[in-house]
Amino acid sequence: EDPADVINVGIEELLRLRFELPGFTTMLRTAMYARTHVNRHIHSQIVNELGKKGQALIDRLLKVAPEKLKSDWEMIKRDPGKPTVNNLRQLLTQMEWLKSWYLDLKALRDLPDAKLRNFAAEAKSLDAARMQEMEPNKRYALAATLIKIQVSRRFDDLGDILVKRVQGTHNKGRQALQEYRVKQQSEVDYLIGKFHDVLLALRDTEQPERLNAVEKAAGSDKENSIVRCEEYAAYAGDNYSPFLWRFHKGHRTLLFRILANIDLASTSTDKGTEALIQFIIEHRASRADRISVAGLDLSW
Repeated sequence: EDPADVINVGIEELLRLRFELPGFTTMLRTAMYARTHVNRHIHSQIVNELGKKGQALIDRLLKVAPEKLKSDWEMIKRDPGKPTVNNLRQLLTQMEWLKSWYLDLKALRDLPDAKLRNFAAEAKSLDAARMQEMEPNKRYALAATLIKIQVSRRFDDLGDILVKRVQGTHNKGRQALQEYRVKQQSEVDYLIGKFHDVLLALRDTEQPERLNAVEKAAGSDKENSIVRCEEYAAYAGDNYSPFLWRFHKGHRTLLFRILANIDLASTSTDKGTEALIQFIIEHRASRADRISVAGLDLSW
Protein backbone atom coordinates (compact mmCIF):
# COMPACT_ATOMS: atom_id res chain seq x y z
CA GLU A 1 0.00 0.00 0.00
CA ASP A 2 2.92 2.37 0.74
CA PRO A 3 4.44 3.73 -2.54
CA ALA A 4 7.92 3.31 -1.03
CA ASP A 5 7.30 -0.44 -0.64
CA VAL A 6 6.03 -0.65 -4.24
CA ILE A 7 9.15 1.17 -5.46
CA ASN A 8 11.44 -1.18 -3.51
CA VAL A 9 9.75 -4.25 -5.01
CA GLY A 10 10.01 -2.64 -8.45
CA ILE A 11 13.75 -1.98 -8.03
CA GLU A 12 14.35 -5.59 -6.94
CA GLU A 13 12.47 -6.90 -9.99
CA LEU A 14 14.30 -4.56 -12.40
CA LEU A 15 17.66 -5.66 -10.98
CA ARG A 16 16.66 -9.32 -11.27
CA LEU A 17 15.78 -8.78 -14.95
CA ARG A 18 19.00 -6.74 -15.46
CA PHE A 19 17.19 -3.57 -16.53
CA GLU A 20 18.75 -0.14 -16.16
CA LEU A 21 17.03 1.75 -13.34
CA PRO A 22 14.94 4.77 -14.43
CA GLY A 23 14.85 8.08 -12.57
CA PHE A 24 13.12 8.32 -9.18
CA THR A 25 10.25 10.45 -10.54
CA THR A 26 9.48 7.78 -13.12
CA MET A 27 9.59 5.07 -10.44
CA LEU A 28 7.29 7.06 -8.15
CA ARG A 29 4.80 7.82 -10.94
CA THR A 30 4.74 4.17 -12.00
CA ALA A 31 4.29 2.98 -8.39
CA MET A 32 1.41 5.40 -7.83
CA TYR A 33 -0.24 4.28 -11.09
CA ALA A 34 0.17 0.60 -10.17
CA ARG A 35 -1.31 1.16 -6.72
CA THR A 36 -4.26 3.11 -8.12
CA HIS A 37 -4.88 0.41 -10.73
CA VAL A 38 -4.87 -2.37 -8.10
CA ASN A 39 -7.07 -0.39 -5.68
CA ARG A 40 -9.65 0.33 -8.38
CA HIS A 41 -9.77 -3.36 -9.20
CA ILE A 42 -10.34 -4.17 -5.49
CA HIS A 43 -13.03 -1.47 -5.23
CA SER A 44 -14.85 -3.00 -8.22
CA GLN A 45 -14.73 -6.49 -6.69
CA ILE A 46 -16.19 -5.23 -3.40
CA VAL A 47 -18.93 -3.18 -5.11
CA ASN A 48 -19.91 -6.07 -7.40
CA GLU A 49 -20.35 -8.31 -4.37
CA LEU A 50 -22.20 -5.59 -2.44
CA GLY A 51 -24.86 -5.37 -5.12
CA LYS A 52 -27.70 -2.86 -5.08
CA LYS A 53 -28.87 -3.91 -1.62
CA GLY A 54 -25.46 -3.35 -0.01
CA GLN A 55 -24.96 -0.05 -1.80
CA ALA A 56 -28.38 1.17 -0.62
CA LEU A 57 -27.43 0.19 2.96
CA ILE A 58 -24.26 2.30 2.81
CA ASP A 59 -26.13 5.21 1.19
CA ARG A 60 -28.56 5.13 4.13
CA LEU A 61 -25.62 5.06 6.54
CA LEU A 62 -24.20 8.29 5.09
CA LYS A 63 -27.46 10.27 5.15
CA VAL A 64 -28.62 12.37 8.08
CA ALA A 65 -32.14 11.41 9.13
CA PRO A 66 -34.52 14.37 9.81
CA GLU A 67 -34.82 13.46 13.50
CA LYS A 68 -31.03 13.21 14.00
CA LEU A 69 -28.22 15.77 14.16
CA LYS A 70 -25.59 13.40 12.77
CA SER A 71 -25.50 10.52 10.33
CA ASP A 72 -25.06 6.92 11.45
CA TRP A 73 -21.63 7.12 9.82
CA GLU A 74 -20.36 9.07 12.85
CA MET A 75 -21.74 6.37 15.16
CA ILE A 76 -19.80 3.66 13.32
CA LYS A 77 -16.53 5.59 13.69
CA ARG A 78 -16.94 6.03 17.46
CA ASP A 79 -14.48 4.13 19.66
CA PRO A 80 -15.28 2.77 23.16
CA GLY A 81 -14.06 4.38 26.37
CA LYS A 82 -12.67 2.74 29.48
CA PRO A 83 -14.13 -0.67 30.48
CA THR A 84 -16.56 0.72 33.07
CA VAL A 85 -20.02 -0.81 33.51
CA ASN A 86 -21.62 2.25 31.84
CA ASN A 87 -19.26 2.14 28.86
CA LEU A 88 -19.77 -1.61 28.65
CA ARG A 89 -23.53 -1.11 28.26
CA GLN A 90 -22.93 1.45 25.51
CA LEU A 91 -20.40 -0.82 23.79
CA LEU A 92 -22.84 -3.73 23.81
CA THR A 93 -25.60 -1.53 22.40
CA GLN A 94 -23.23 -0.27 19.70
CA MET A 95 -22.13 -3.83 18.90
CA GLU A 96 -25.70 -5.04 18.50
CA TRP A 97 -26.41 -2.01 16.28
CA LEU A 98 -23.20 -2.47 14.25
CA LYS A 99 -24.07 -6.07 13.44
CA SER A 100 -27.20 -4.84 11.67
CA TRP A 101 -24.95 -3.01 9.17
CA TYR A 102 -22.37 -5.80 8.80
CA LEU A 103 -21.84 -7.31 5.36
CA ASP A 104 -19.83 -10.53 5.26
CA LEU A 105 -18.15 -10.23 1.86
CA LYS A 106 -15.68 -12.72 0.35
CA ALA A 107 -13.87 -9.82 -1.34
CA LEU A 108 -13.13 -8.37 2.13
CA ARG A 109 -12.12 -11.72 3.61
CA ASP A 110 -9.60 -12.20 0.77
CA LEU A 111 -8.24 -8.66 1.04
CA PRO A 112 -4.66 -8.41 2.41
CA ASP A 113 -4.64 -7.09 5.97
CA ALA A 114 -2.52 -4.03 5.06
CA LYS A 115 -5.02 -2.99 2.36
CA LEU A 116 -7.99 -3.61 4.64
CA ARG A 117 -6.57 -1.47 7.43
CA ASN A 118 -5.48 1.33 5.10
CA PHE A 119 -8.87 1.51 3.40
CA ALA A 120 -10.59 1.54 6.81
CA ALA A 121 -8.23 4.21 8.18
CA GLU A 122 -8.93 6.44 5.17
CA ALA A 123 -12.69 5.96 5.60
CA LYS A 124 -12.49 6.74 9.32
CA SER A 125 -10.69 10.03 8.62
CA LEU A 126 -13.58 11.29 6.46
CA ASP A 127 -16.96 12.62 7.48
CA ALA A 128 -20.20 11.70 5.71
CA ALA A 129 -20.11 14.75 3.41
CA ARG A 130 -16.57 13.96 2.20
CA MET A 131 -17.53 10.32 1.66
CA GLN A 132 -20.50 11.33 -0.50
CA GLU A 133 -18.25 13.50 -2.70
CA MET A 134 -16.04 10.50 -3.44
CA GLU A 135 -16.16 8.35 -6.59
CA PRO A 136 -18.96 5.78 -5.93
CA ASN A 137 -16.92 2.57 -6.19
CA LYS A 138 -14.29 3.90 -3.82
CA ARG A 139 -16.96 5.21 -1.40
CA TYR A 140 -18.75 1.88 -1.13
CA ALA A 141 -15.50 -0.08 -0.82
CA LEU A 142 -14.04 2.15 1.92
CA ALA A 143 -17.33 2.15 3.86
CA ALA A 144 -17.55 -1.66 3.71
CA THR A 145 -13.96 -2.06 4.97
CA LEU A 146 -14.55 0.34 7.88
CA ILE A 147 -17.70 -1.53 8.95
CA LYS A 148 -15.78 -4.83 8.86
CA ILE A 149 -12.85 -3.40 10.86
CA GLN A 150 -15.13 -1.76 13.45
CA VAL A 151 -17.14 -4.96 13.99
CA SER A 152 -13.87 -6.92 14.40
CA ARG A 153 -12.56 -4.35 16.88
CA ARG A 154 -15.78 -4.40 18.88
CA PHE A 155 -15.46 -8.19 19.13
CA ASP A 156 -11.91 -7.71 20.44
CA ASP A 157 -13.05 -4.96 22.83
CA LEU A 158 -15.84 -7.16 24.22
CA GLY A 159 -13.43 -10.07 24.66
CA ASP A 160 -10.90 -7.84 26.48
CA ILE A 161 -13.60 -6.35 28.73
CA LEU A 162 -15.00 -9.81 29.52
CA VAL A 163 -11.53 -10.94 30.66
CA LYS A 164 -10.88 -7.74 32.64
CA ARG A 165 -14.26 -7.79 34.41
CA VAL A 166 -13.92 -11.45 35.43
CA GLN A 167 -10.31 -10.92 36.56
CA GLY A 168 -11.42 -7.85 38.53
CA THR A 169 -14.15 -9.87 40.25
CA HIS A 170 -11.67 -12.56 41.29
CA ASN A 171 -9.16 -9.97 42.54
CA LYS A 172 -11.87 -8.38 44.69
CA GLY A 173 -12.82 -11.85 45.98
CA ARG A 174 -9.22 -12.52 47.07
CA GLN A 175 -9.04 -9.13 48.76
CA ALA A 176 -12.35 -9.77 50.56
CA LEU A 177 -10.98 -13.11 51.83
CA GLN A 178 -7.91 -11.38 53.27
CA GLU A 179 -10.09 -8.77 54.97
CA TYR A 180 -12.32 -11.53 56.35
CA ARG A 181 -9.30 -13.32 57.81
CA VAL A 182 -8.14 -10.15 59.57
CA LYS A 183 -11.60 -9.61 61.04
CA GLN A 184 -11.90 -13.26 62.07
CA GLN A 185 -8.58 -13.41 63.92
CA SER A 186 -10.36 -13.52 67.30
CA GLU A 187 -12.44 -16.47 66.00
CA VAL A 188 -9.24 -18.29 65.01
CA ASP A 189 -7.76 -17.60 68.44
CA TYR A 190 -10.88 -19.01 70.11
CA LEU A 191 -10.94 -22.20 68.01
CA ILE A 192 -7.19 -22.80 68.41
CA GLY A 193 -7.54 -22.31 72.16
CA LYS A 194 -10.38 -24.85 72.31
CA PHE A 195 -8.39 -27.36 70.25
CA HIS A 196 -5.35 -26.80 72.50
CA ASP A 197 -7.41 -27.63 75.62
CA VAL A 198 -8.66 -30.87 74.01
CA LEU A 199 -5.12 -31.93 73.08
CA LEU A 200 -3.87 -31.24 76.62
CA ALA A 201 -6.73 -33.33 78.03
CA LEU A 202 -5.76 -36.20 75.73
CA ARG A 203 -2.10 -35.97 76.66
CA ASP A 204 -2.26 -35.38 80.38
CA THR A 205 -5.20 -37.54 81.45
CA GLU A 206 -5.01 -41.29 81.97
CA GLN A 207 -7.73 -43.78 81.13
CA PRO A 208 -10.59 -44.09 82.16
CA GLU A 209 -10.84 -40.36 82.98
CA ARG A 210 -9.59 -39.22 79.58
CA LEU A 211 -13.03 -39.04 77.90
CA ASN A 212 -14.45 -36.96 80.74
CA ALA A 213 -11.45 -34.62 80.54
CA VAL A 214 -11.88 -34.17 76.77
CA GLU A 215 -15.60 -33.43 77.17
CA LYS A 216 -14.82 -30.87 79.86
CA ALA A 217 -12.16 -29.23 77.64
CA ALA A 218 -14.59 -29.09 74.71
CA GLY A 219 -17.10 -27.27 76.89
CA SER A 220 -20.87 -27.28 76.88
CA ASP A 221 -21.11 -25.38 73.57
CA LYS A 222 -19.82 -28.22 71.40
CA GLU A 223 -22.49 -27.77 68.72
CA ASN A 224 -21.78 -24.06 68.49
CA SER A 225 -18.04 -24.75 68.23
CA ILE A 226 -18.66 -27.24 65.40
CA VAL A 227 -20.72 -24.65 63.50
CA ARG A 228 -17.99 -22.06 63.99
CA CYS A 229 -15.36 -24.52 62.74
CA GLU A 230 -17.44 -25.29 59.64
CA GLU A 231 -17.95 -21.61 58.91
CA TYR A 232 -14.25 -20.97 59.12
CA ALA A 233 -13.42 -24.09 57.06
CA ALA A 234 -15.55 -22.72 54.22
CA TYR A 235 -12.91 -20.01 53.75
CA ALA A 236 -9.89 -22.19 54.44
CA GLY A 237 -6.92 -22.14 52.07
CA ASP A 238 -7.48 -19.69 49.22
CA ASN A 239 -11.16 -20.43 48.78
CA TYR A 240 -12.51 -16.96 48.01
CA SER A 241 -15.48 -18.31 46.01
CA PRO A 242 -18.10 -17.44 48.68
CA PHE A 243 -17.18 -13.74 48.30
CA LEU A 244 -17.50 -13.54 44.51
CA TRP A 245 -21.26 -13.15 44.17
CA ARG A 246 -21.51 -9.65 45.60
CA PHE A 247 -18.91 -8.38 43.09
CA HIS A 248 -20.33 -10.37 40.19
CA LYS A 249 -24.07 -9.75 40.48
CA GLY A 250 -23.88 -6.07 39.46
CA HIS A 251 -22.82 -6.91 35.91
CA ARG A 252 -24.00 -10.50 35.52
CA THR A 253 -26.59 -9.48 32.90
CA LEU A 254 -23.97 -7.55 30.94
CA LEU A 255 -21.59 -10.51 30.92
CA PHE A 256 -24.35 -12.73 29.52
CA ARG A 257 -25.02 -10.08 26.84
CA ILE A 258 -21.32 -10.26 25.91
CA LEU A 259 -21.54 -14.04 25.58
CA ALA A 260 -24.60 -13.60 23.35
CA ASN A 261 -22.65 -11.27 21.03
CA ILE A 262 -19.37 -13.15 20.68
CA ASP A 263 -18.72 -16.71 19.59
CA LEU A 264 -16.02 -18.21 21.80
CA ALA A 265 -14.11 -21.02 20.12
CA SER A 266 -11.44 -23.34 21.47
CA THR A 267 -7.97 -23.02 19.94
CA SER A 268 -7.45 -26.77 20.38
CA THR A 269 -9.43 -29.97 19.81
CA ASP A 270 -10.64 -29.82 23.44
CA LYS A 271 -14.20 -28.45 23.26
CA GLY A 272 -14.95 -28.93 26.97
CA THR A 273 -14.93 -25.23 27.85
CA GLU A 274 -17.19 -24.40 24.89
CA ALA A 275 -19.70 -26.97 26.18
CA LEU A 276 -19.50 -25.51 29.71
CA ILE A 277 -20.13 -21.96 28.49
CA GLN A 278 -23.11 -23.14 26.45
CA PHE A 279 -24.40 -25.01 29.51
CA ILE A 280 -24.17 -21.84 31.62
CA ILE A 281 -25.98 -19.79 28.97
CA GLU A 282 -28.78 -22.37 28.69
CA HIS A 283 -29.31 -22.43 32.48
CA ARG A 284 -28.85 -18.70 33.14
CA ALA A 285 -32.52 -18.29 34.18
CA SER A 286 -32.73 -21.45 36.30
CA ARG A 287 -33.65 -21.04 39.97
CA ALA A 288 -33.18 -24.70 40.89
CA ASP A 289 -30.99 -25.50 43.91
CA ARG A 290 -29.17 -28.18 41.92
CA ILE A 291 -28.60 -28.77 38.19
CA SER A 292 -27.35 -32.01 36.66
CA VAL A 293 -23.98 -31.70 34.93
CA ALA A 294 -24.04 -35.20 33.48
CA GLY A 295 -22.04 -35.40 30.27
CA LEU A 296 -19.88 -32.35 31.01
CA ASP A 297 -16.13 -32.64 31.46
CA LEU A 298 -15.32 -31.04 34.82
CA SER A 299 -11.79 -32.44 35.12
CA TRP A 300 -10.37 -28.92 35.27
